[in-house]
Amino acid sequence: MKIGLFAKPGLIPHLLLERINHLAPGSGHLFDWTPGTGRLLLDADHVVWNDQPLTGFDRMWIHGFSYANPVIPDATLQRDWSVWQVDYLSHQQEYSALFSLFEELDRRGVTLFNPPRIHLGQSMKFALLEGFRASGFQVPALLCSNDMENVDLFCREMSTVVWRPATGRAAWQLFQKKQRKALIDPNKPPVLLAEGISGPLMRGYLLNGQMILCLQHSPPQHTPPMESLGDLWSVSCAEQAAPLQRLAQEWGVAWAVITFVPSSSGPWIYDLDPDPLLDWLPIPFRDFLLTCLAETLTGRDHTAIAPQLDQERPTLFLRRLLKILFELEHSKYVR
Repeated sequence: MKIGLFAKPGLIPHLLLERINHLAPGSGHLFDWTPGTGRLLLDADHVVWNDQPLTGFDRMWIHGFSYANPVIPDATLQRDWSVWQVDYLSHQQEYSALFSLFEELDRRGVTLFNPPRIHLGQSMKFALLEGFRASGFQVPALLCSNDMENVDLFCREMSTVVWRPATGRAAWQLFQKKQRKALIDPNKPPVLLAEGISGPLMRGYLLNGQMILCLQHSPPQHTPPMESLGDLWSVSCAEQAAPLQRLAQEWGVAWAVITFVPSSSGPWIYDLDPDPLLDWLPIPFRDFLLTCLAETLTGRDHTAIAPQLDQERPTLFLRRLLKILFELEHSKYVR
């Protein structure tokens, strides 16, 4: 058995590699696809990455590979804008090469977690969620707009409205008047608005069509001494699992986290991420998910037991320190 991990250097890939090689010694292989470092050979007989042949792999876990917008260049402070076209074209060619690599591995029978076509459909969240709705799943009312009149009308019709950027990975937040004034403008990108369904926010982690962990997420607390980034705890949501499992199977997603709000009629779906981030999770939940991944990649049944405990994500001390410094600076000018 040969299992490949395609990822940029980091803690999560190395932890997963350790677990895979513990279960099946010598089966796990880590491939670094940091932009600018890869050399690809692809022909009718060979698939080679950085002089390492990829033929004969059974499963491949892909981490950190997300859709690269082919229109808008990556604007960074370090970019030399006099030659940005060259840098941008180089970045796009690297993305295209990786896309072709994963597509070819998929065509040759390697089981990918997840194929690039899954990532391709994740960029425009409005289209993704409306696709779920068209397939018969519960999705809250949505609006993608930068027109104030349309936004005001939508907000008047809903008791609670949440928002997020229309593309990429982001968290849903309450849409209040200050956000409306700052975000809604014809000269700014449209934002995605949704009806805020009453109920707890949950994240369901699905692997090979089965929900292996469901976490309830409490909102952050901003008042000391309870200041935190929110609490996470494992909950039983068997009555909500069936529609989410059906969604993952119908959309061909092997590994994903689905954000939803439970209800008596089933889950209201707010997002699906086919490349869940694990480094932000409390360690017991992170380690459980990595163990499940390792067991699945090595062809074993799940033996790990989901931790049943409340895990707080405490705030960084830096945020508190900066708040104090800002207040001190502001006090200098108060007369």
